Amino acid sequence: MRARVFPSDGTAIAVLLGLVCLLTSPAAARAQTTVSLEFDDGWATQIDARPILAARQMHGTFFAISGLVGRSGRLTAAQLHDLETDGNEIGGHTVDHPHLTALSPDDQRREICNDRVALLAQGLTIRSLAYPYGDENTGIHQIAGDCGYNSARDVGGVSAAPYAEPIPPLDPFKTRTPAAVTSATTLADLQGEVTRAELVGGGWVQVVFHQLCAGCGTYSADPALLAQFADWLALRAASGTVVQTAGDVIGGPVKPGVPGPPAGARPGNLLANASLETDADADGIPDCWAPAGYGTNTP
Repeated sequence: MRARVFPSDGTAIAVLLGLVCLLTSPAAARAQTTVSLEFDDGWATQIDARPILAARQMHGTFFAISGLVGRSGRLTAAQLHDLETDGNEIGGHTVDHPHLTALSPDDQRREICNDRVALLAQGLTIRSLAYPYGDENTGIHQIAGDCGYNSARDVGGVSAAPYAEPIPPLDPFKTRTPAAVTSATTLADLQGEVTRAELVGGGWVQVVFHQLCAGCGTYSADPALLAQFADWLALRAASGTVVQTAGDVIGGPVKPGVPGPPAGARPGNLLANASLETDADADGIPDCWAPAGYGTNTP
């Protein structure tokens, strides 16, 4: 399309016309956008995604915390196998979900490597990692690779242009996402994350869910929202938009597990969770402790 160049205001018009041509050209329309539907923390409520995805022949990536598998409010090993059998991907999310940058390098390796080893021992295929809280640095990226992961995911980082991670990613051990889905997220918000990427040439949009239930916390989403979004995504194939797991986007073989270094003697108080303040699985009982009674007392 031709556009005459005029001085002052006319120049702005010519630039605008050029932009319209770019966004409506056949090349822009054919650019592929890849969406990954991802579920963090292994919450039991995420099993409700299984029929939603299966009915639409879509697959998601479920990042499980190996130390909490089967605990109260979390997915069981059997459920993880069921999800994988359907074609979904199971990824690692560390043993205990700590802030990794607050740990020593050896403890970082134990959290990342031993998590993957434990999930592989369950017979699961583990290629992708999600950093807890999106907390990472270059040293942790190296450890993720050393532990046998093919990629690792941050959270956030693409709220502005170009709105998506390029494929292949700039750094496979620091792939970025829009902000995680919350109870305030709308269908229009999710659609906007995809269409913005489509308009600027495609790329990888990782949509991160946590709890999958109506009104059960800040980082929760009604299963109906997931179903509506999946229905909308199914119609985007004509625009070059596809749904894939994180592992399929990155590719690569399943590497052997690499255990972390042996744990040394615990410094300080040898009683785990001595203050009774840590409750990682939110079951109302301090971690490493169990209620019990004696005589006529009620715990």
